[in-house]
Amino acid sequence: MAAIPRPTDSPAVRALIERLYEVFDEPNDLETSPRAAPGREKIVAKAVAHGRRDLPSDVVDWFVWCLITTIGTPQTLRHYLPGIVAELLHAPVEDDWWMFVDKLAMAGFAGWPRERRRLVLAAIRLWLAHEVMCVERVTDLPELAPETVIATTPAALLIELLDPHRGTRTAKQGHTHNYPRQVAFILDAERALAEERG
Repeated sequence: MAAIPRPTDSPAVRALIERLYEVFDEPNDLETSPRAAPGREKIVAKAVAHGRRDLPSDVVDWFVWCLITTIGTPQTLRHYLPGIVAELLHAPVEDDWWMFVDKLAMAGFAGWPRERRRLVLAAIRLWLAHEVMCVERVTDLPELAPETVIATTPAALLIELLDPHRGTRTAKQGHTHNYPRQVAFILDAERALAEERG
């Protein structure tokens, strides 16, 4: 079986990102009432100067780690979310993604409109598929094709591929061992979405 292209770069992924920009169209509250802890003002100014489609990588990194806690509000996260996701899919860093999942929970993800949650979960699955391909070196499963990941591949399968010992005594050696809260969030969010559909 032929290797599948990297799941974070394809026309389907670019279409997903454009759709994120369409549905996350909230105003930028950093422009109207900037909220930042001391020492974060320069990052806020740089973000506002660039806009959400061309955020510099260093601003995305700051946002992933500081949004809601020391920079901005849940609305700030929703405004910048498409640009953050685009950058995280372009240059996936595992710790950044896990932290971003935490920020989604802080931003009230469970109460977001269904389409927003569906799109964000698709982006998370693309990252998980990327991790499966890079960490586990699984490159020939049809379930890892970007279009399939976006449409149907369940996060539970991707997490199982990343960490086949999850829930057993040998789980502490697994890829997701340090992130039980984030894994539970992803699985619960996907389950809730499926229940709404059914």
